Order: sequence, then structure tokens, then C-alpha cells
Amino acid sequence: MPKALLFIPDISGYTRFINNTEISHQQHIITELLEILLDTNDIGLELAEVEGDALFMYKADQIPDPEEILSLVRRMFIRFHSHLRYYDQYRICHCGACEGATGLNLKFVVHQGEVSYLRLKDFKPKPQGREVILAHRLLKNDIESKEYILLSHAMEQVSKNQILEIINAKTLQSGQQQYGNEDVGLISYHYADLGHLKNHVEEPEALRPAHINPNPLILEKKINIKPVDLFEIMINFDHRLKWNPGVEKITYDEKEMNKSGSQHICIIQGKEIEFETIQGPKEPGVWSFGEKSKVPIIGEVYVYFMIYPDEIGSKLKVEVHPNPSSRWINLILPLFKRKYRSILKDLLSNLKSYAESI
Repeated sequence: MPKALLFIPDISGYTRFINNTEISHQQHIITELLEILLDTNDIGLELAEVEGDALFMYKADQIPDPEEILSLVRRMFIRFHSHLRYYDQYRICHCGACEGATGLNLKFVVHQGEVSYLRLKDFKPKPQGREVILAHRLLKNDIESKEYILLSHAMEQVSKNQILEIINAKTLQSGQQQYGNEDVGLISYHYADLGHLKNHVEEPEALRPAHINPNPLILEKKINIKPVDLFEIMINFDHRLKWNPGVEKITYDEKEMNKSGSQHICIIQGKEIEFETIQGPKEPGVWSFGEKSKVPIIGEVYVYFMIYPDEIGSKLKVEVHPNPSSRWINLILPLFKRKYRSILKDLLSNLKSYAESI
């Protein structure tokens, strides 16, 4: 049977969530991270299967050089944590999944051996056999570190010096694991901690300060629903068309979590209007976010949404902060605010009806 490299990046660190918002956001975050790992693969590894929060990848016939394998591990690890650091700075949600994302960990298991392939119709071949079982068993081990690269005994072509140099590991340690199975048994391996590579993660660009108008338009609405659920309805574009009848269509990146810098386009009265998600005012216990758009004639308009806990559920406060494109625009701002107030009143009534009905 031909040999293959078996390569498994595995994400861990999330606790179990029962809240629908947290479950949904967890899935979005994990999906983004897995796609980053796949995009970083430039040595021709094939994806056999997505296994929960892990990728089962392989390379048949020609095993990549040790330098290629170790360099890929280094790049994947740094890009993984770069994205987490970026997300933590730009996120607008404070649910358990979003706040806990920076605590996610990444480890790698690398093994090689003879494999056979399961071939079904037009699906890609999937490696199977004893070596595949062994590689997956190695994910369960007694290594104390949460982030590491584990190289099985079969990866003897990877030298200690290569590991220490390419991933800047301080030490390379040896380990053994008894898996209590006649087909697997006692397995030896080497491993190195990867946590130090976080020092190579760059800080994301600082957020731009929000625009604040000294005389904003302010509206409030009480809605009988939990703040976290109301927040999800408002930031989830799948809900937007259901409570904003003025929007004919919304286009956005369905795979991306809505965060600062996220963009979406609304078709309103046949015209495309671009919106950008921004950070809302920071207040303890308050769920907030904002959206920036360009209104013809007026210029940029910043709208902030703050959701406060209330005795019946939530109190939603909306602040509209125009940023006039020129001084003379200030003369027509009162007219703009009257029109915008009327639109917002109807919109908030629709939102209340929809939110309280689901």
C-alpha cells in the first residue's frame, strides 16, 4: 500500500453552550478559523474530512519535506492567533462564544504510514486503515501543553534541529502513550510546545474613533425579550428583512461574523446603500453596536444601538449622529431628523412586533 502524510490541526478550548446565540456564534467563529487553516495550506495537502473542530488532511505518494511541514505548522498557528486577536478587538458581541474566542487553542498531530482509500462515486478518496486510526488516537494524550505539534515515531525524517529552528521551540520532548488496543498499542512520539509563537502575532490596527454629534436624534423602545436575544435579531442579517420592510434585499458575507468593519448592502427603493458595522458606546451590562452609511446630500450618518436590561426584557435606545459633508448641510439637518424620526418610529414598532413574536 502507498504511504501518505496524515496531518491533523485540531481546535480546542470552547465549553459547551446551550444558548442559541452562543451556539450559532461558536459555529461561525470555528468555521472562519478552519477556513483560515485551509487557506494557509500551500504544500498540496488534501482535505479528507472536517471532523468537528479539526481538519483531517493528507498528502499521498510524495511526502512533503520536513521544512515544508514545519513551516506550514508555524504559519497556520500564527494566522490562527492573528485572526483571534483581530476578532477580539473588532467584535461587537459579548456572548460567551465571542468573549471566549481568545481562549481557543490549536494543536497539530503529524503522522505517516501506509493507507488504503475509500472511494465512493464522485467523492474524493478518504484514507483509512490502521495508520489513520493511530493518527486520530494521538489526539488523546497526556501532554500538558494545550498548543503543540506532535510528531509520531514514524516521522523520523524530521530532525530535532529542524524543529527547534523552524518553529523556534525551546525543547523537543519525548512521550509514549498506551492505547490499550492490539492494533495500536504503545506509541512513542516527540512533541514541542507552540505557545511562544504567539510573540510573532501582530497587533491589529486600532479602531477609528466613532463620530459623535453634539445634538443627536434619540429614540427609545421597550421590547419584551432578553437583551442577548434582541441583539442577535438586530445583528443577524437573516432577521433584518423580517423587521425592516423598507429593505428589498441584503447582500453580505454569510460566512463572516458581523463585527466592526463588516459591510453589507441594502437595496432600498431600488438603490444600493452600503453599510459598515462599527463599535457602539461601551457601557457595563449594555449590548451595543453601530452602523455607518452615506446618505445623499447629508453625508455620513452614524447610528448607534444600545440595549439595556429592563424589567420587561429590554430597553432599546437608538442614537442617530449625522456627520454633515459641509457646513451649509447643518441648515437642513432639522428636516432630515424629522424624516428620520418618522422612519425609525415605524422601524422600531416593526422590530418590537417581530422580536416578541418569535
